[in-house]
Amino acid sequence: MRKRIKHLLFHQDNPGLQYAVPIVFIGVLMLGVLTALLMNTVGLHRRLQENTEKYADDISAQLASNISARMELRKTCMHNLADTLSEMPEILLTEELLDRKAQYLEMKEIFVLKADGTTIPADTGHMELEGYLAEHPEMYEAPYIFFTEHDEVFFSAPIFWDNGGEASLLIGVRTNTVLQQMLQEVDFKDQGLCCIVDRDGTMVVSATDEAPFQELSAVFNKSLDSGDAAEARRVLEDINEHRSGVAQFKDIGGEPLMLGYDFLGINDWMLLTLLPSNLFSEGTGAYLIQNVVIIGIMALTMALIFAYIVWSYRQSLKKIQAVALTDSLTGGKNNLAFQMAGTSLLREHPQKRYAIVCLNIRNFKRLNERFGVKTGDALLRQMYGVLQDCLHKGELMSRAAGDHFYLLLECGGEEDVRSRLQTVLGRLEEQLPEQFSIDRTRVSQGAYLIPNWDTDFLILQDRAKMASTYQLENEPCRFYDDSLGKQVDREQSLDDSFKSAIRNREFKLYIQPKVCPNQNRTRGGEVLVRWQHPEYGLLFPGEFIPLFEQNGKIQELDFYMFEETCKLLKAWLAEGRAMPLSVNLFRAHLISGDMSCLDRFKSIKEAYQIPDGLIELELTESLMLERREVGVVAGMIDCIRSMGFLCSMDDFGFGYSSLALLKDLNVDTVKLDRQFFVGESEKSWIVVGQLIRLAHELGITVVAEGIEDKSQVEKLRQYDCDLIQGYVYAKPMSVPDFQNWVAAQ
Repeated sequence: MRKRIKHLLFHQDNPGLQYAVPIVFIGVLMLGVLTALLMNTVGLHRRLQENTEKYADDISAQLASNISARMELRKTCMHNLADTLSEMPEILLTEELLDRKAQYLEMKEIFVLKADGTTIPADTGHMELEGYLAEHPEMYEAPYIFFTEHDEVFFSAPIFWDNGGEASLLIGVRTNTVLQQMLQEVDFKDQGLCCIVDRDGTMVVSATDEAPFQELSAVFNKSLDSGDAAEARRVLEDINEHRSGVAQFKDIGGEPLMLGYDFLGINDWMLLTLLPSNLFSEGTGAYLIQNVVIIGIMALTMALIFAYIVWSYRQSLKKIQAVALTDSLTGGKNNLAFQMAGTSLLREHPQKRYAIVCLNIRNFKRLNERFGVKTGDALLRQMYGVLQDCLHKGELMSRAAGDHFYLLLECGGEEDVRSRLQTVLGRLEEQLPEQFSIDRTRVSQGAYLIPNWDTDFLILQDRAKMASTYQLENEPCRFYDDSLGKQVDREQSLDDSFKSAIRNREFKLYIQPKVCPNQNRTRGGEVLVRWQHPEYGLLFPGEFIPLFEQNGKIQELDFYMFEETCKLLKAWLAEGRAMPLSVNLFRAHLISGDMSCLDRFKSIKEAYQIPDGLIELELTESLMLERREVGVVAGMIDCIRSMGFLCSMDDFGFGYSSLALLKDLNVDTVKLDRQFFVGESEKSWIVVGQLIRLAHELGITVVAEGIEDKSQVEKLRQYDCDLIQGYVYAKPMSVPDFQNWVAAQ
């Protein structure tokens, strides 16, 4: 029996037994190979999913960081403005001031909600906020951001008045589209969406359609009762605890979704990024089927599948990059892509010299208002195309926010950059539609020569933008350097020290005499301001007046200087030597036509018991007539004179039709523009003579300013000019020096 069994097992004539072992071996080998192949494919699929999740998480985190930074910047600006306003008398909180601040901060509007429920301006159209404010008392403690049903975003900051009264709220309004545009910077070609929710999951704002995120609530509820319950609870717990992460779900229809969530650091808001999972791993499920089908050619199949997986992964990455790093308006690189590409370019070519350039269309908002947003967008696309054509090989560009464009140019130095920009701007003039009038004067230009390739790219962009912002008039291109950085630091220092300068009386009165040429005696003076700064020494108006006009502090300075003038006149009256003085009104007071500031001037004048006719308010011809009818200006002048002030028209003669104005405007004095006396000709003297004669016939006093030559004095004496002001007699001088000057005559 044993022999029979042995024969059956080992006899060569039995093919089944002959191939049993090889077949089993091959079967086991094939099974092992298949198992290994399947395990490898599953592993690759898992790693692909992990990598794509990480990539999506990085893009979402970058967007969250950008949104958070921008929103925090707005909060900071509103907080700083609230601090500034708290130091101002409430009478100065005018609608015009708030409108200017709104334009400067790129807000739709800014208003003040006082403790008594009233607003400045009176009719804001946002009274529905009362209920929201009652539910959120924390808004009176610190800056806050919130939304309403009107699709507007509100930035609030408490105003803690210096007088100790109840806090008011400074509220800035921006349209929801601004934040929606931020969310659309990563739109994944309409296959994904971004939104912002609060800790409870309530929708705050979405990029476009809210339906997918509303559906997400149903998906969460379903997941809590399914096998995904643990994952759903984890996500809800993460959102409630402000933790970031990525999770996968299936929608109501069973399609896989990828959800990224990041804490914004604002209120309790979270940024949600909702994507279809197949956006990153489309086609990977077919790999297993392919392996089984082509098991007969196992080795080739394994190679093909591996190659296909690698290719698919790379294509997925390219797809994500194309979507996440593309400017949706121009189709070119967005700012994030520009930063990444620029950093790589500088790192790869450290031996080359590059400059980063910032171009910005001045007053682009007005262009949008005139022609419409669609036309403005078309212009930006055309401008992008022209700039792209001007680039050399290896150079980069992008459109950043709004109408800002950045160029990364290879250059040899500043002159090379200027020459390149001249060519670029020349092509813009030639190729853009004529009605837009985009010439060299309407495009601000700032540049920074990059010294080190390892400098943070955001810093490079900021310096180019700073140079563009501080570009001087008629300057071809402003380059950032240490002096510009110091200028910015200096301006910030001046801004920070304004309050202490007022308190310490660092702003000084200077007076330039007005001399009667026939008598050679002083008959008045113009009050000017100098800042005796403890660190920077004596500062002239051009060093700080533009700054204070921009940040709204010019009004407080004007009121301070006006009161100092009244103090001086009161002292002179007590000594029996009063002399008329003229005071300049800056643009911020009257640009809107609001004359409420004059009530403050009148109150100060009356408080110091200054007689009528001793103070003359000077207004420039261009300031009064900018965007106004002559009749409106005439009413303004009549108001000034009714309060006991004299009224002078400064810079008269060059801005408008001066002869026609004299008959319509009831001014007391005209100051002939100094341009009449620069390189004067016989014709200019004829005009001057006629203006003086006509003014006298109308009972108007004539002052010639900017006179520096005695021959000009003699000529003006012949034409019977009433008063002369200029270096030919004296420069602006301190009050003691002016008093000594008058006493010596």
